[in-house]
Amino acid sequence: MNDYKFGIFLYEQRSAKGLSQAELGSMLGVSNKAVSKWESGVAKPQTDKLVRLAEILNVTVEELLLGERIPKKEVPCNGEPPTPTPKDTMLRQWLHTCRVAKIATWVLVSVLVQLPFVTGFLINVLHVSDDVGAAYVLCTILLLLISATVTVVYRVSASKQKKTLLRLFAIDPAILAKLTANQRKSPTPLEKIASEPSAAVSSSFRFKILQFEKQQLLFLKWWLIIAAVPVLIHVLLNLLSLTDAGWESFLLFVALIHISWSVFVVVLPLDTVISCILIWRIHKKLCADFPDEYRAYRKEKKRTATTQTKLQTVAVTLYGIMMIFSAFRIFSTPDSVVFWAAVVLFSVLFAGFIAVLCFRLRRVTKELTTYIQSNADQG
Repeated sequence: MNDYKFGIFLYEQRSAKGLSQAELGSMLGVSNKAVSKWESGVAKPQTDKLVRLAEILNVTVEELLLGERIPKKEVPCNGEPPTPTPKDTMLRQWLHTCRVAKIATWVLVSVLVQLPFVTGFLINVLHVSDDVGAAYVLCTILLLLISATVTVVYRVSASKQKKTLLRLFAIDPAILAKLTANQRKSPTPLEKIASEPSAAVSSSFRFKILQFEKQQLLFLKWWLIIAAVPVLIHVLLNLLSLTDAGWESFLLFVALIHISWSVFVVVLPLDTVISCILIWRIHKKLCADFPDEYRAYRKEKKRTATTQTKLQTVAVTLYGIMMIFSAFRIFSTPDSVVFWAAVVLFSVLFAGFIAVLCFRLRRVTKELTTYIQSNADQG
């Protein structure tokens, strides 16, 4: 970067926008002295500030680094994108077929893996009737047949499309293997030209996102604790029933029942409604204050999402369902052995859930503290 050319170019673009050094600095979260140093060539902006600066001045980062405007390339066909070639079309179709085949394979594997666990849960815990068991077996067989058929069809189709590509266009097999491994949605230069550049995400917006995530985790943590109170009170009532029932025990018994029903009927619904309203209002304000950056943030999350993150979402969902089923068994089972087994299972699942939330809260709090300290050092 030529500091002198960069400073002059920055001064020209700032003046053309009608912004003062103080105004530009407030938009970037820095002082007017820092902007003055950039324009005089004494200092350079950081990378995140450079991206945000390019967005404010309506220039590209490359133009900022070069210190001059880059002439735009002529777009053929009166601005219309080039017509896709047969090779581009066939590559996109082949990648789509590979993705569908991969999804169908995972569906088939997930169905096969869950069979013994779900079957054991239905028989040993829920004690389902013969009709329900027969319906479950029939649905499972149909799902297995459908997923197996789709898997085979799309695997064979992907193999035939690959052979056709190799024969017609003499493509290196290593290129196709790389495309399959990366699962690139736009593997051709044609789609790269048509894609829109994503807006820059400023550090202040990331700070707001971290605050929003922390608030969500806090709401979820306290909702789980409140929802677990009736379950824990029910377990305590069963323990009291094993002791000698005196007048004091009777009063404690009545008080616990009153607290349990109050929490279940009043406190838990009220906490749910208030939490949802607060999260919705915070989310709405975030979208209103940073509309472009929020869209860019959502796009980036979708683009960088991996199989591991998607599986984590599925695992958390299944974890919560297991916890709900164990709580249901605590309230509904008359068998003492099944009851205490459900109590142990619920306690382990609940403690694990709270521990994960506390760990995540600690991590987000640490990131917020680091951000505040870094901004204080820069100031």
